[in-house]
Amino acid sequence: MKKIYYCFCLVVFLFLTSCQDKIEPLDEIEEYIIHIAPTEEGNLQMNYKIVWKVLNSEKEGPLEWVKIGIPNYHIQSLTSQSSSIKDISVSSDDGAYVRINLDRSYYAEETVTMEFSFLQTHIYSLKKEEVQYRIIPGWFDEIQVKQLIVYWEKKDVISENSNSNDDKYYIWSTSLDFGESIQVDIQYNASSFTNLSKNNAVPKNYDQWIIVAVVSIILLFVVIILIFNWLRRDEYYTYRGFSGRNFHHHHWWWYSSGVNHHGDRIQDPRIINRGSSHSGGSSCACACACACAGGGRAGCSRKDFYSNDSEMDQLLSKLNQK
Repeated sequence: MKKIYYCFCLVVFLFLTSCQDKIEPLDEIEEYIIHIAPTEEGNLQMNYKIVWKVLNSEKEGPLEWVKIGIPNYHIQSLTSQSSSIKDISVSSDDGAYVRINLDRSYYAEETVTMEFSFLQTHIYSLKKEEVQYRIIPGWFDEIQVKQLIVYWEKKDVISENSNSNDDKYYIWSTSLDFGESIQVDIQYNASSFTNLSKNNAVPKNYDQWIIVAVVSIILLFVVIILIFNWLRRDEYYTYRGFSGRNFHHHHWWWYSSGVNHHGDRIQDPRIINRGSSHSGGSSCACACACACAGGGRAGCSRKDFYSNDSEMDQLLSKLNQK
């Protein structure tokens, strides 16, 4: 009974501490603004403005560089537009990013504004005579965004899922909690683009279909074996706790995208506006040009963000003594 009691106390402790623990963000983003304008080729001219405030420069040091998630690594003409950016480049480590090295170190309570632009290619999908876009702005697992605004140039659009608009733009506007993003869906008639090229569309991933077919065959083979073994089962083995062979799989067999170079699956953000389209835009079946990864801060670490190791060690020590 004592063991059960202490196990119960441990479960309660874990529950209470998990509720009390909070992420201690090193930074916050005050403004995250994206302007998007399609070109005649179906590419997207994208302009970013990010106002980044440092909250803590002691835990992991001052802010010196950041990575911002972008739709994919097919970009051209990456250009810095603010003096705070020392240099800027494309990074494909664990996703698609723009990496920014800042002009100096930024400390607690300081704010830095970063502006840059690029031409995003291979970003639309073709469905019959429609050109479809789906964009998920890069998200931040340990940073809150006070204001995200996406402006999409208002011309020849047949459907979209914005939450407001003006004379020039469709507008998506919201705040974002840790690990959240939005889904921007918009569609055009293919005839709206004078120089549209199918070669510039999102490439179809035939490897996934091959993997699905191979897995289906393997599963069918496994089912046949299980049925065969069941039909010829020995009652001795059936009723004395013996079990058959365990079938294992490697994660690469089940999906070929959405993983980093270590083979770990990249966690998607929590989409807070999915299904909110008032004109059908969110039903866009893109091939998914939305595989942008999360944004990051230099030196950002998960250690001590979610647990109190000293208190846990003390409790486990008491349990072991009992």
